[in-house]
Amino acid sequence: MSRFSWDPLKDIANQQRHGLRFSEVISVFDDPEAIDDYDAAHSHPSEDRWTTIGWCDGRCIVVRVTWTDRDPDVIRIISARFADVSETTLYRQRIKP
Repeated sequence: MSRFSWDPLKDIANQQRHGLRFSEVISVFDDPEAIDDYDAAHSHPSEDRWTTIGWCDGRCIVVRVTWTDRDPDVIRIISARFADVSETTLYRQRIKP
C-alpha cells in the first residue's frame, strides 16, 4: 500500500486554483482503469513526474504525482485538477468494452 505526501502550502494553493484538496484525490490511485503517463516536460534527472487520469469519487480528474527513488512507497502529489474534455474523452474511450 502506498502512502501519500504533499506540501501543505501547495495543497492550499491548489484548492484555491482548482477547487480540489490533495486528500480528495487519493482514490484516483485505486482506479484499475486509470491512465498513467510519464511527464517528460516536467521531469528532471533527480525526479520523474507522472500524470494520472482516473475516476475519483465519481469525478474524472487529473493528478500529477512525483515518484521518488528515496522511498518507493510514497507518492508525492504535486497538483490536482479536474480533467478537461479531451482527457475525459480519452479515459472514457479506454474503459468502453
